[in-house]
Amino acid sequence: MKEVEFAHKFVINKNGIPFSEKEHCGCIELDVNNNTVYLSGDKGGLLALASKLIEVANCDVDGYHKHLDEVELPNVSIKPDNIELNLGKSNS
Repeated sequence: MKEVEFAHKFVINKNGIPFSEKEHCGCIELDVNNNTVYLSGDKGGLLALASKLIEVANCDVDGYHKHLDEVELPNVSIKPDNIELNLGKSNS
């Protein structure tokens, strides 16, 4: 079995919120079908999503969430256009 380490740099602001240093570019595509959500994308898009998941998971602010849009990920296209992609951290 091969071990792989995922290294990514984050900047922690004064409120304890981590921000990714990297400007990601790529594509994420969502297909919502009945009770199933299919998420796919190119390498850049999936790494951008992974970095945002890490940001949300490591944030110590109660109820912290990310709305992934053209402001949060300006160089990543999320398709279809009518789908909102939000990441949130539960307090449980």
